[in-house]
Amino acid sequence: MKRRLALLMSCVMLIGILTGCGGSDASDASDAGDAGAEKSVTLKIHCDYTEDHPASQQLAAFCQRVSDSTNGTITIKPYYAGSLGDYTTVFDEVAQGSIDMTWGANSTTFGQALNIWNMPYLAATWDEAAELYKPGSFVSDAMAGLCDEAGIKLLGLHLVGAGGLAATKMPKDWDVWGVEHDFLLRVPDADTVNLPMSAMGYRTQSVNWSELFTAVQTGVVDGFVGGHPPVCYDQFRDVIKCYIQINNFFEAGTISINKETFESLSAEQQAALEEAAAWAFDQSVDGGEATENEYLQKMEDYGIEVVKPDAAVLEAFATSCREEVWPELRASIDNDEVFDGLMAALEEQ
Repeated sequence: MKRRLALLMSCVMLIGILTGCGGSDASDASDAGDAGAEKSVTLKIHCDYTEDHPASQQLAAFCQRVSDSTNGTITIKPYYAGSLGDYTTVFDEVAQGSIDMTWGANSTTFGQALNIWNMPYLAATWDEAAELYKPGSFVSDAMAGLCDEAGIKLLGLHLVGAGGLAATKMPKDWDVWGVEHDFLLRVPDADTVNLPMSAMGYRTQSVNWSELFTAVQTGVVDGFVGGHPPVCYDQFRDVIKCYIQINNFFEAGTISINKETFESLSAEQQAALEEAAAWAFDQSVDGGEATENEYLQKMEDYGIEVVKPDAAVLEAFATSCREEVWPELRASIDNDEVFDGLMAALEEQ
């Protein structure tokens, strides 16, 4: 009897030891160990663009690069075409942690200064944009600081394209700054876009990106800004008749992650994410202008009237915008430190 009792107790102790040594699966990894310990995680990342869009293809490569660099301990699952929601709400959800990451535009919920990248006519060419938005630039560092205050880690930026005006009809005298247009133009809910387009002479109306196709299709608006050649061709080619490459801004998408989620990762995993983000920026710059021209041609081939203004028109737009609109944007951005820092950085270019 004693031998049986001793054997039973030994079995119980052995089971306890084996249970203590057993590993937890990936779904329990976030509860195991201290913050910053190596663990396997799956992260959801929002993407504004359809899966075929060039920026989405870069995202897929980014996800694979992170997986390879971390030996598969980080899996990033993309959700394309805004399937997790409009970018304005998604960015806020990244701050809260209900969505892990985003690969796209940021909202201004946490201050208009977060739209400093979107200053109209900040960059006129791809070469200028490559310098102004690169890692370590004033724009990138300023946005990183503002994101940090909101609970978001900005891994980096990626250039998506130069802005254009897409429409169901060609606006008259579009090449003359300040002339009054009988034309209702959709703009994002951001003064950095609304103010310059109003100064150009357009009547403006804010419409969420997720509702824009229907707004154009049903005639709620005559056209819109906020897009670039790939996205206008990819998402709106069936409802637009013309496109003007006015270069009113360079779209710089953020590569962002919830700050607490980032800090819970190991140092090696954090470094892999940051390296992949820097790589993504370089990739977006290297092929950006060629991609833009490719999609302008696709629009023409589809029957859309495409206009590329000459340098003199774009220079006149840029001069008028900087003289008339930028002083107004100081108050709108409501952050003198960021605004003055950007002006100083531009003088050093």
